[in-house]
Amino acid sequence: MSDATNDLVIYGSPVSPFVRKVAAVCLEKGVGFDVEPVNVFDPPQWFKDISPMKRIPVLRDRSIAAEGVDGTIADLVGNLRLHRGQASRACALPR
Repeated sequence: MSDATNDLVIYGSPVSPFVRKVAAVCLEKGVGFDVEPVNVFDPPQWFKDISPMKRIPVLRDRSIAAEGVDGTIADLVGNLRLHRGQASRACALPR
């Protein structure tokens, strides 16, 4: 890995088999990534906010803003966006 920050970051313990599996897939596919260690036995609050059950790995794409996630996923799965209707249920709307 280089000193440059990659778009993908894997949060978790580098010795975790689950973290290593995600890292292996990234390496096999030629995708750059960083691993940021997190102690799941005493995690920082920001980690508990994104993983309330303290499960690892957590994969984050730094190139996507949180507000843009639904649109990005929609682009991948056929141009549908999730929209909260008046009945407080998520429904798919064409873009």
